[in-house]
Amino acid sequence: FRWYFIGSVTSNFGTWLQNTAQVVLAYQLTHSIFAVGLVTCAQFSSPLLLGPWAAVLTHRIGNWRALIVTQIASTAIAATLAALKFSGALTIGWLFAGALAIGLAFTFALPAMSVMVAGLFADNKDEPGRARAVKRAMAMDSVSYNLGRALAPAISILIFTTVGFGLAFALNAGSFFLFTLVL
Repeated sequence: FRWYFIGSVTSNFGTWLQNTAQVVLAYQLTHSIFAVGLVTCAQFSSPLLLGPWAAVLTHRIGNWRALIVTQIASTAIAATLAALKFSGALTIGWLFAGALAIGLAFTFALPAMSVMVAGLFADNKDEPGRARAVKRAMAMDSVSYNLGRALAPAISILIFTTVGFGLAFALNAGSFFLFTLVL
């Protein structure tokens, strides 16, 4: 679980770096609050719309396989956004498409991650001990998400005001890649 937790913290941190960069960049590109809302909606609405079907499909293809595929896809999406930003070709359309694609990948990763955390303790034959370990692991997984959500926005502001938005996307790609290696 320790390795999973380290990978998860890194990935969540990268995700929130990119989330912050996306909304600020959406505003800079368009000067429209509506565009900021569309980019945010594109990323976060797919779990609401596709969540039940994603869970069924994830179960059918296997949780580990689903996680590997979604993390590789997320790495490629974030790396593409970084490359587009570094080259000066990132438009609001590409930003919207990237947010939508990352959101779709997350929709399929979420049920797999939930099952994966509990599955890390499958070898524990002491059922009460296993139940306690799973509860603690689920709580720590939540800490992982909230740690990224709490710290990354402030750090992302520092990153893209000093180095640029491309670095936030590149760091997110690296965080997904690291999580893939851990998995």
